[in-house]
Amino acid sequence: MAPLSRIMVVGAGVALFLVATPVLGQLPEPEWVDMTSPQKLMAKTLEVAGGTVRVRGGLLVRPGGGLRSTPENTDVDLFLAISSGAPGTLWAEMEIEVPDQKKTVKFGRVKIGQKEWLETWNVKELRWDFHYPVRVSLYSDKKKASSLGSTSTSLVFVQADNAKLEQAKALVARAPRVGSIVWVTLSGWPESAGTGPAESADEMVEGTAADSLLQTDIENAIRVLEEADHPGCEFRIVRRVRSASILGAERWEVKSCDTTSLYAVSMAPSARGGVDFQVKKTAR
Repeated sequence: MAPLSRIMVVGAGVALFLVATPVLGQLPEPEWVDMTSPQKLMAKTLEVAGGTVRVRGGLLVRPGGGLRSTPENTDVDLFLAISSGAPGTLWAEMEIEVPDQKKTVKFGRVKIGQKEWLETWNVKELRWDFHYPVRVSLYSDKKKASSLGSTSTSLVFVQADNAKLEQAKALVARAPRVGSIVWVTLSGWPESAGTGPAESADEMVEGTAADSLLQTDIENAIRVLEEADHPGCEFRIVRRVRSASILGAERWEVKSCDTTSLYAVSMAPSARGGVDFQVKKTAR
């Protein structure tokens, strides 16, 4: 099943909402879905020698009641997740300050090609329009003798995020009833998402680089997000285009009932073999 490195809706070879029932006594691995609003920044990028480090942060929504999970008993935690695109091994220290809770600093190793390192912080009651201070520091060694840089920022959740959070809770609660477990992430970075070069129309060419199996997996991932935004609507793929300059960057256009939506799709070879992919709904 999907490892942690396969974010923004599952990895190749795995579909959400599997019909097959898990083997008795075994729980399926969670499928990961990101429901961040298209206008919000999904990840921060830190420059280090020879590459970049990607930092995600926000809310992680997980089932809290097993097969009887409901939107009301889902678990909602703060999270930070780091993945490296720099050569060699890096060490990262990260912290979220949560009011009325003991300071907790997480320290771990990140390496290019390995799965994303994710840690959570419990929050008893989410505060809207509140700044949760965040600090991330990078080192080249476990003893933290050589610093590669650090950043201080905040996670902020505004009232407008509440609608997405309720959708995430509903999606997480439904999944166990059909033999699947879904974990949802929502970005908490306050910055707005920019328009990357892969979204420029003059750099896109028709068609997809995905093979038939990967196309099916991507369609299944999009179906989950469309069901969350347009319940009860059948959807169809209208158009697929890919970047002429960025390998694995594509844009898929879909239609549910009378509503057309765009999805940014990115694909990359997996360190475990096959292809990992990410899906995110984008603004026009």
